[in-house]
Amino acid sequence: MDELKRFLLSATPDWKAFSYALVGFLLNHIWAVFRNRRIPIAWTATFQRIAAVNSGPTNFKLVIQLDSVPCTNVQCCQINACNESGRDISAMDILITFNPEFSIVEATGSINTSAKTLLLSSDFIRTQEVVSAVPKDDRPRHPSMAYLLRNKEFHLPALNRGEVVSFLFWINSTNPNAVPTVNLTTEKVGVKMVSRPAEIRVFDWALAKRTMPFGAFVAVLLALMLSNLALSASTVAVISCLLGASFSLLGLWMRAIVRLLTRFV
Repeated sequence: MDELKRFLLSATPDWKAFSYALVGFLLNHIWAVFRNRRIPIAWTATFQRIAAVNSGPTNFKLVIQLDSVPCTNVQCCQINACNESGRDISAMDILITFNPEFSIVEATGSINTSAKTLLLSSDFIRTQEVVSAVPKDDRPRHPSMAYLLRNKEFHLPALNRGEVVSFLFWINSTNPNAVPTVNLTTEKVGVKMVSRPAEIRVFDWALAKRTMPFGAFVAVLLALMLSNLALSASTVAVISCLLGASFSLLGLWMRAIVRLLTRFV
């Protein structure tokens, strides 16, 4: 025991090895955070009540019936969800849920890059089959009936980077003053749904982020070309600074030029 104590006291710590170990730990931690980060899917929802607008000398009356019963609060819901990350997402299910005062009359979904209509998830189809096997008069009392009226779960074969999936719903409420709300969830590992209010986007920041590497490459090339011109050092510095600050715009311009050229190829 005394020999071990004397050895520990006389040992000189290898700070170089300690620093390498610390760097390795930090790199491993950074990689773990990067590997486990979740892909955000931003979605927006807009509602439009279906009702006749009476103005001027005309007086129209719009009557909508559901199973021969007049509806007093029919609304159209448009939902758009975008994969704004730089990674593709393989097969996933998205569950869309409305508040209890509304029931779903019709629902469709599609991805902007595909002409196919999205199918419902296998779990949702099985639930539908279970309820359909029950006699029609007993279905309203089935435990899963309320779930089917308020929810739809779609299956997405893939949602690649930059792609948008759109859903169109017709919903109805027996309460004429009810206000609809909707929520999107998924159980896909590494993916989270992020709700954003519907807004007019003058500048597509998500697209700008994806084109930044191309813009940075172009900005560096232009800066190198400027250094070979007969310009003063201050002029080159100012122009290079502007190029560095606007490399996301350069990336957008390069993308637009490439898309224009591909039309003629």
